[in-house]
Amino acid sequence: MYRDPRAPAGLLVVVPLAAALLVLGCQAEPVSTGPELAMVAASRTLRVSGGGTGSGRVTAPNHGDAGPLDCQITMGTYDPIQCTKTYGRNTVVVLTAAPDPGSALKEWRGACTGAAPTCTVRMDKNQRIGRDADSRVLYAAGGGGSCGAVPERSAEIIDLASPSPAWTASGSMAIGRRQTNLTILPDGKVLMTGGSSQCGFTNEAGAVFAAEVWDPATGQWSTLANAGVVRVYHSTTALLPDGRVLSTGSGDGGGVTQQPTYEIFAPPYLFKGPRPTYNLGSTDMRYGQPFTVATPSAAAIRKVTLIRLASSTHAFDMGQRLNTLAFQAAPDGQSLTLTPPPSGRVAPPGPYLLFILNDRGAPSVAQTVLLSQ
Repeated sequence: MYRDPRAPAGLLVVVPLAAALLVLGCQAEPVSTGPELAMVAASRTLRVSGGGTGSGRVTAPNHGDAGPLDCQITMGTYDPIQCTKTYGRNTVVVLTAAPDPGSALKEWRGACTGAAPTCTVRMDKNQRIGRDADSRVLYAAGGGGSCGAVPERSAEIIDLASPSPAWTASGSMAIGRRQTNLTILPDGKVLMTGGSSQCGFTNEAGAVFAAEVWDPATGQWSTLANAGVVRVYHSTTALLPDGRVLSTGSGDGGGVTQQPTYEIFAPPYLFKGPRPTYNLGSTDMRYGQPFTVATPSAAAIRKVTLIRLASSTHAFDMGQRLNTLAFQAAPDGQSLTLTPPPSGRVAPPGPYLLFILNDRGAPSVAQTVLLSQ
């Protein structure tokens, strides 16, 4: 993909499906119709997952052999086994969301719309409800290339899993900027660094040093620490396996000062106590096939993410994307069984950083896994 470096309009980044408090959404999974599935074609699987920072339950009554669904969501986390049910084909399932005190249902997504407490789903295909779709795109900053306007503070989101995708406003940054970089973090937040707040192609006089981070659970930005070097045109960032962010470059065109140095940014999650650890028997991850992670921290893990390796140029990272994986902790608390993305349509094949995050929000050091058929 190519973007004209003379007119960077902003930044696009794929981020997880999430919103304030309790967020629910629906997305269909493709199902093979090959003869090997002929014996199970009469069943359809419903998977529910949480999002945001709220708590509550999603329930559905008994349907034949399926039994009732009772999915507890606590601070956005959930048990993939408890929140999965298999139904007969074309079963009509009525889901009810019951937020805990202090939480609220913001909206259903995908096959269901609105914020009513109930949602009806027909199981004519496998259905997924919740943030695992990782289907939102964030578009932030840019503008001000000529001095008839100033760089934007605004940000917008589009949910590609929605029946009618449309751009909607998110929270605005503290500082408008252009020629900047966005980096997806292991916890699903998005880091904004560098850029210029003044009009013109790449005006170093308006260099922005403060980092800002966007929280998908609230749609709001928070201001973090300052950098020490101007990073504008031809600067770049990359997420490191240890969860820090490399920020480097700037210059080499547009009359901008060459910056051969680099800086390392340590996000707030690195100051939340001991980090979980894990080992892998293999780094080959296959679409839809269970993947085992050995970790003594299994009982404390609340989130597992895959982040594709960076491929950044001209204020646009064409490689990074995030997938939040469903997982199950082993009864002995010594391992996790992950559910990889179902296909390349959801996560293109290639190398990804694999992070596990504990109940304090601290991420592990990542290993690189190769996702493929």
